[in-house]
Amino acid sequence: MPHSNAGLYAPHLASLVDVEATVFVDAALPGPEAEQQAETPLAPPAFMDFLRGLANQQGVLPPWTEWWGDVGDLFPHSSVREAVEHEQQQLQLGYFASRMPVPSGWTQRSAAYLAFGETYADERERAVRLGWATRTMAGRHLHALHDPAGVGASILDLSRQPSS
Repeated sequence: MPHSNAGLYAPHLASLVDVEATVFVDAALPGPEAEQQAETPLAPPAFMDFLRGLANQQGVLPPWTEWWGDVGDLFPHSSVREAVEHEQQQLQLGYFASRMPVPSGWTQRSAAYLAFGETYADERERAVRLGWATRTMAGRHLHALHDPAGVGASILDLSRQPSS
């Protein structure tokens, strides 16, 4: 169940191990061009421009929670936010300039998509076009912190629905 940018890693990782199904959770998907190029960028050009504006002179990005302005409502409690922020790593801008291999035919593997709100609406719509089971829960990108049981139940349910 890859979340966020981890969705770009999932097709390659699924090709390395025996995976029954992948449930992408409010996650990025390799673009259609990845089928021809056999790889996908970890950040599209517009997002790379955004990240360049955040990086310091050494090419180090601030912690993720500092990228977006006020993110307080993404967290159910201040203690949860503090715990998440304590675990954050600062990434090098170069990480996002790299590319991830994408195996041929990855979209034909059993998969589903769980969205939280509209942040990844394009990816959810692509999942629908691919014939994957999809669901949208009212929430924002870190909804699993607000409703772990509900999110877990949705992931389990979606994992049992075969792609068409």
